[in-house]
Amino acid sequence: MTHNHAQKQEVGFGITQITDQRLMNSDGSSNFSKVGLPWYKTSSFYHFCISLSWLQFLLSVVILFLGINLIFTVVYFIIGAGHLVGLHYSNVIGVLFEIYFFSVQTLTTVGYGRVNPVGVLTNFIASFQTLVGLLFFSVITGLMYARFSKPRAFFLYSKNVLFSPYKDGYALMFRLANKLKYSIINVKVEITLSIIEKGENEQLRRNFYTPISLERQQIQFFPASWTIVHPIDASSPLYGLSWEEIQYSQLEIFVLISGFDETFDQQVHSKRSYHVSETVWGAKFEKMILIDHLGRNAADLSKIDLFEKAPIYTP
Repeated sequence: MTHNHAQKQEVGFGITQITDQRLMNSDGSSNFSKVGLPWYKTSSFYHFCISLSWLQFLLSVVILFLGINLIFTVVYFIIGAGHLVGLHYSNVIGVLFEIYFFSVQTLTTVGYGRVNPVGVLTNFIASFQTLVGLLFFSVITGLMYARFSKPRAFFLYSKNVLFSPYKDGYALMFRLANKLKYSIINVKVEITLSIIEKGENEQLRRNFYTPISLERQQIQFFPASWTIVHPIDASSPLYGLSWEEIQYSQLEIFVLISGFDETFDQQVHSKRSYHVSETVWGAKFEKMILIDHLGRNAADLSKIDLFEKAPIYTP
């Protein structure tokens, strides 16, 4: 067990923030907004694209691709269908579809050759669209590579933090699992507790306590699951607090996990936040390690959130 006394620290969120709103979202992202500057000065296109889920990213690419072609279709239609040689349809709908597919062929530089631009203006627009297409696919290719090459820690967290019986007392616990089959080595965990307390002149202030003592702060190999335990003893800032006092304190638990990914040969990180509303008093996790049909040790990841009641007694 790691023996250390948690101390009040400033971790970057400020000590005057005493609202009920959590400081960090459950996925580890900051819950602070930025004001005072235009949105484009506080945004990053690259970071936005990298942080999207794969479904969101692919849908964005499809929508952008369709939108670019739709814009050029309108431009060609305004110039006049007579400036495109090889159109077969005479009705408006058919012409629009043919112009749209000509736009797609121009943007992708496929160019089947049946429909051709005629005139300086139309050829200029088609040339410009080809340039847009080259830039568009270059950017998408770069983003795809960045998304594939970015190392990520595929950790699975339990939905709740439990106050569970532990030895002769009780402890704060949550569970962590490695979702994928590859191993991560030298996994470390750091925990910070955020608690609203009365300070001088009975004024409320938010205090941050770190480092928090843990039963085990590091493991060499992480093939399956790990229950992270913070014993609530005399060194804990939660020592002596009742369940009602813990709820009143708006407890928030910041978790930072780091490890070495052998596949990417790089350090990976993962963040998670637990709000007091996600804590359960008097419960313990059900076992998730079992023997599979081949007689091997296995972790049943579907049980990571399961717990059962277990009375605890505070000193």
